[in-house]
Amino acid sequence: MNLFRSHGFLLNRLAHIGSNQLERELLFQFDITLSQWAVLSIVWEEEGIALSRIQEVLDVKVSTASGVIKRMEKKGLLLRKQNEHDKREIQLFPTDQSRKLEQDVIQTVKDFNNKLLGGFTPEEKVMFTSFIQRGFNNLKQHE
Repeated sequence: MNLFRSHGFLLNRLAHIGSNQLERELLFQFDITLSQWAVLSIVWEEEGIALSRIQEVLDVKVSTASGVIKRMEKKGLLLRKQNEHDKREIQLFPTDQSRKLEQDVIQTVKDFNNKLLGGFTPEEKVMFTSFIQRGFNNLKQHE
């Protein structure tokens, strides 16, 4: 099989190049990594989300998520609080500092996505997203 006709190889290259470019932009402009952006985007949408839910959504180990969260706390981007009703649960909240970054970070990611999908029609963009989601779901079923 021709390597450049392999869907897995092409997706891997796209993910590698794309994640490197986006992370460089996020680090340069906001001093946040891709992992930190992922956590922030979830916490901005759902203040007080449980740390365990972040781990589930991002499909990462407890130690990985905890390390990212600790670094974000040190940067002043997140607050970690114990759930009042369940002391075992840790909830995450955005800080005022991270809220100030929110719209600029979102715009940077939108600009990146526009660069990635340059020349695609609106219909192709929807199809592209649908195909990626379906492929992801297919592979998750076989884990």
